[in-house]
Amino acid sequence: MPHFRFTDANLKTLSADKTTWFTDPTCKGLRLCVTKGGVKTWYVNKWDPTSNKTRSVKLAQ
Repeated sequence: MPHFRFTDANLKTLSADKTTWFTDPTCKGLRLCVTKGGVKTWYVNKWDPTSNKTRSVKLAQ
């Protein structure tokens, strides 16, 4: 999973040859999924105390 800072300038030029997940080391739990078609979808990892598992929650495109 590639790491880079989520800044406006970096996100505007971001593309991928296949579905790729990106993270920012300064934003714990926040991930960005970029598809081959250029669609960018934000996800956050959240701890679920009921099932004692980490859940991935879709925020927005």
